[in-house]
Amino acid sequence: MGLLSKSHYLGGGSALQSRQRAERRQGPAGSQRGILVERVGSRGRCAEAAGGPTPRRRKKTTGDDADKPTEEQVERMEEKLEAAYVDQKRLFLIIFQRFIMILSEHLVKCDTDGRDYDTDWYRWTVGRLQQVFMLHHEQVQKYSSTLESLLFTSDIDPHILDVFHQFTALRS
Repeated sequence: MGLLSKSHYLGGGSALQSRQRAERRQGPAGSQRGILVERVGSRGRCAEAAGGPTPRRRKKTTGDDADKPTEEQVERMEEKLEAAYVDQKRLFLIIFQRFIMILSEHLVKCDTDGRDYDTDWYRWTVGRLQQVFMLHHEQVQKYSSTLESLLFTSDIDPHILDVFHQFTALRS
């Protein structure tokens, strides 16, 4: 396949201009680099034959201060980070509270009905609770004292409390 110029696709320019552009793209001593020209919208872009469109480059700014954020930007980012930590803490509290509620309901219902609580569903749910602890251990460890004082208190079922104590024992 021969080289086609932008003007061929865009419908402009003379044959001489097209030939000059093609010569510039070929490189030194007429070597072919395999450049194809494709039309994107109203603009044409050169693309290497195997590589696709060339990436856009950002304009480089001069000066050392261009890359540094202002104090106001730093303060805003710190506030956003703090808000994200608060949201994360709330989310973990909600998740663990729901695990406790669901497991407690199951244990109470099995106790009142005189059935064995250790069902497949119960083992799967406790396993999932353990998985949440382990997958997010770094974040959960930050909130372990809050979790212990608000959720994993002595008044919940010992089976559920054991899962939390196992997690804290692993992390200490």
